[in-house]
Amino acid sequence: MAFFSGLGELRASEGTLKNPSRWLQDWFGGGALTKAGTRVTEANALKLWAAHACVNLLSRTVGQLGCITYERLMPRGRNRAHDHYNYEKLHLRPNPEMSAVSFFRTLTAHRETWGNSYGLMDVDGRGRITAIWPVAPHRVHPERAPNTKALRYRVTLPNGQDQFVPPELMLHVPGLGYDGVVGYNRIEMARELLGKGFALEEFTSRFFSQGTHAGLVISHDQNLGQEGRESLEKSLATDYAGLGKSHKILLLEESMKVEKVGFPPQQSQFIETQELTLRQICGFWSVPPYMLGLQDKEPKASTEQKGLEFLVYTMGALLVAWEQEINWKMYTPAERRRYYSEFLVDSILRATIKERFEAYKTARYGGWMDGNEIRERENLNPREGLDEPWMPVNMIPASLAETYLLTAKGNPDKTERSALPADTLRDQYLPLLEERLGTLVRREVADVKSAARKMLAEDGDSTFRSWLDDYYGEHPLRIQNRLAAIAESLDVASGGGVDVERCADDWSRISHATLLSALDASTSAEANPYGTVTERLDQWFASRAGSAAPGMLSNLLNPPEN
Repeated sequence: MAFFSGLGELRASEGTLKNPSRWLQDWFGGGALTKAGTRVTEANALKLWAAHACVNLLSRTVGQLGCITYERLMPRGRNRAHDHYNYEKLHLRPNPEMSAVSFFRTLTAHRETWGNSYGLMDVDGRGRITAIWPVAPHRVHPERAPNTKALRYRVTLPNGQDQFVPPELMLHVPGLGYDGVVGYNRIEMARELLGKGFALEEFTSRFFSQGTHAGLVISHDQNLGQEGRESLEKSLATDYAGLGKSHKILLLEESMKVEKVGFPPQQSQFIETQELTLRQICGFWSVPPYMLGLQDKEPKASTEQKGLEFLVYTMGALLVAWEQEINWKMYTPAERRRYYSEFLVDSILRATIKERFEAYKTARYGGWMDGNEIRERENLNPREGLDEPWMPVNMIPASLAETYLLTAKGNPDKTERSALPADTLRDQYLPLLEERLGTLVRREVADVKSAARKMLAEDGDSTFRSWLDDYYGEHPLRIQNRLAAIAESLDVASGGGVDVERCADDWSRISHATLLSALDASTSAEANPYGTVTERLDQWFASRAGSAAPGMLSNLLNPPEN
């Protein structure tokens, strides 16, 4: 009572019970009255099917894309960081009660209606995120601390108490706003547009439910009297009103006449007005009208072109806003140099099977995708022998053109070809060899980590050692296949004598011995073998390709004598 009493004292001078003020109408009536005569609030706005369809499309698209945590590779490339604690939080389960789809869908819907989405992060004693919980936007109030003026979030709990949350624990993705911190309330901004949409829906419903229409006037040359009018109204309402009776023949007595007034919906351009309103609602949420079933007036486009349009002009800014907030608040400064999260947008851009296969053909023949990378794009398992990229035999790098002219053409006999200077060979081939070794290291580290994670945790040290014996027994052949193109070209440029088999054997032998030594050291020190192995693999990942490339190039050019 005291609460409502206080409101009455505060607003007493602004209205009466007979003519209440607008704020009181809004308070009890459910939102401000629009010019169309309808009320629109965040609670009922999505009852308008066009608004619901737009918000649902945006939110479910973000939810279905999948947010992936990646690890940057050196010198270039990336891998999915399955071992990072954020991977499952963003890709599978942000909290024990919600899937990632539900989480991103809910928060995106908050942003597209209230203008802001909030996710409260729980952290453990080490500062690692353990869960992310959505918070209803009407309960969160960004503000400045009185003393420090630092940003903080005041969260009103269900019991009415306020709790202050620092910004580093609140995922906040605002929409368009006046200060860059808080987004405008989207429903408030579109209130008149949505009100018109509600009015059109109500008009349509009443047009069909009251089938006799107010557009008919019945006249009589005499006074019917009160009883006669009531009888006529009752007869019309009983026998002719409603959708099922709208086409019955109207029977009149005693020289009554019927006159038609007003205009049918077609003549008043009702259909055009309704379509225009729907297109305006689509425009407000930047949704292409054809995605809501409206006839597309633009020239026909392919599925891939439509997907690209939707990604660039509708989803692009929204996804970037999510990614920047996640990468800034869910990773430490040190982690940001190595890890980042990104939405997987390939499903939006997925073209027809004919367009995809034509693109794969170009990539395969051009040499910048191998067969298993293509199979992975099509969700197929890899096959042996498809890891090696192809290259056109009638094309070479421009930097090697002189080499080719001096050797392959001028002296086809391998034993008599002239070799280029060692410095020239080193400058031309060292970057190529380092890039190829980087690919080998990434593959080797990923394979060994995967086996170590499974075997050292479940099967034990001996099983992992046996796996290492088998893996490094076959590894020289993999290395030879990866280095074959470089070795052949280098053999031509150097005048012959390149021995890639010896280099592959040496690489595999050193890797094998190093990992076995790490296992022995962990056993003697009673340390965690998985931690010891992964530490060594991380060192390889960071520097092995760059440090090993000069020595391998030297061995390729100057193989040791037996």
